[in-house]
Amino acid sequence: YIEISLDSEDGSASDIAFLTYSTKETSRGHNYKFPYYLRKTLEKRNVEVFNPRGQDIQDIEAVQIFCGLMLECIDPDMKIQKMDKNIPKSSFRIMRRWRENARKFMDKDPEPVSPITLKEFVELWQLRKPYMMDKWPSSVRLMDLAYKLLTWIDYLQEDVEGIVYLEAITQTINQTGFFNEYGSEIYFNTESKEIKSINELYWNVFIPIASGGVSIEEELLETLPDNRLNIMSIHQSKGLEFPLVIVDVGSEFDKDLANTSFLRFPKKGGQDQELEDRIRKYSKDMKIVKRDQVDRSFDDLTRRYFVAFSRAQDVLILVGLTSNIYGYDTKDKHRNIPNIALGWNRDEEFIGFNEMYMI
Repeated sequence: YIEISLDSEDGSASDIAFLTYSTKETSRGHNYKFPYYLRKTLEKRNVEVFNPRGQDIQDIEAVQIFCGLMLECIDPDMKIQKMDKNIPKSSFRIMRRWRENARKFMDKDPEPVSPITLKEFVELWQLRKPYMMDKWPSSVRLMDLAYKLLTWIDYLQEDVEGIVYLEAITQTINQTGFFNEYGSEIYFNTESKEIKSINELYWNVFIPIASGGVSIEEELLETLPDNRLNIMSIHQSKGLEFPLVIVDVGSEFDKDLANTSFLRFPKKGGQDQELEDRIRKYSKDMKIVKRDQVDRSFDDLTRRYFVAFSRAQDVLILVGLTSNIYGYDTKDKHRNIPNIALGWNRDEEFIGFNEMYMI
């Protein structure tokens, strides 16, 4: 085998990038995927990973605690949450779980405990009782409450992934202020205004987060940490280079299934090609093409992997399932899985990498 090691003085985990079609660490069925195992294996060796897109934001423990604390402050005992029968049941359950996690976190009495503990802060909010003020204000911005609660959640302030999650949440809070009656403020002038302004926050901040409507945007990932292994999509890696690049070319392909063919060997045109053909006749700039949708799907897939393979400055490693990684398996022919990333041509012949990518 070949041993690869980082420079003992100048080397860093950030010299390595793991590129994949999807950075998700779990599937919808909560099955673990390759990036999850990569993270856990590296953590055992004290190597940290940067993959904020690996989990849905609503499943991040610190996010659950943070959102749960805000909900406990603005709507104690779920009074307003229970009043609105239109809240989706799944979102209702998730927000209730957030509250439970927040209460468990408060019971741990996290630092700082002076001049006021987290539990005391939340209780004062629930009672609408002023602290170091003459009276309770007539209105409070949700962002102001959020920043005060951050005092007790180090992960969202200090960890590079945590900061990305925090920015996604604060963007959601800020954006709701542009289009809604109460903005992102809670009004305490009258009971009806308080209920309406809090209910508006449910629908514009908390339900979108709970239902998966808030994701990590690419602009939040422009700065990569200088001490972590980066897991990123091939698209995200455009324009970047790393000394060592690992490309996932088949960790999910153990059978030649139609629902995975678009990722390795297209059997038909994809959504992009279908959309191109539909709008082509209405556009002056899009020329009529003779190539069919399947050929254009192959073109797109070839370009995608060319981008991935060309990110490597020194070393390129392809990973996948053992029976698939070499492109063919003469001992077990039923496990032959055509994959353009492994050097298969469009006639389902294995021709190798030099001919396919001219690298």
